[in-house]
Amino acid sequence: MRDKLRIYQWSASVFEFFDCLFLLCFLEVNKTLMVYRRILMWNDQRLKKEVSEVDDKDREAVELDLLDTLKVDNFDFLAAPQIGIPKKCLAINHEFLNDERIKRPICLYNPVLVTSKSQADFFQKCHSVPHFGSCIKRFCECFIKGESMLGEVELKFTGEKAAELQKAYDFFYNKSILSRVSNLKRKIYLKSISRSVIRKKRKKMLELEESKSQDRNGFRKKRKKKK
Repeated sequence: MRDKLRIYQWSASVFEFFDCLFLLCFLEVNKTLMVYRRILMWNDQRLKKEVSEVDDKDREAVELDLLDTLKVDNFDFLAAPQIGIPKKCLAINHEFLNDERIKRPICLYNPVLVTSKSQADFFQKCHSVPHFGSCIKRFCECFIKGESMLGEVELKFTGEKAAELQKAYDFFYNKSILSRVSNLKRKIYLKSISRSVIRKKRKKMLELEESKSQDRNGFRKKRKKKK
């Protein structure tokens, strides 16, 4: 009887140990779990919504979504409207910054962009406008100011990084690189997209017809075998 009680106590302690281990693992997974959001395409109606300033209540939720998406997609800059949040908030990757205070990606709330007078052509692509790239005139130097968890931050960018910053900042005003190119380039891109959509639909129709014909042939063969 005593041996049975000892075995019961030992098994109960083992189960408690594994339960605690499972809870610890679950908590660690939740800590590293990311709230990833998809990048909206240029024709999404959510990109046309009016952007408002970030309130103190919305800061934590907006920052969590922005930084997680920035880490997953490995962007340099990411604006909140790009992931469907109509707020004036910008996420910046810390890897190319020379500021010692910034050791991880940061979010700037209600940022203000100040540009220089000199301009140049930069070849740019955008995740919201797939399979498209064009030379766009951008300012060669710019400053951006905004509030963050570290306090007020002011950053300077030049060259390609300045152009990338301006591309992300355009989304606060419902603009993408398509609004920066000529009407002819825009029409050519829209035609190419409509053609690709038509081709995909035709492929799907052909695949459905082929699958239906194969099913019919198989059904006929089964009927012949039965006879």
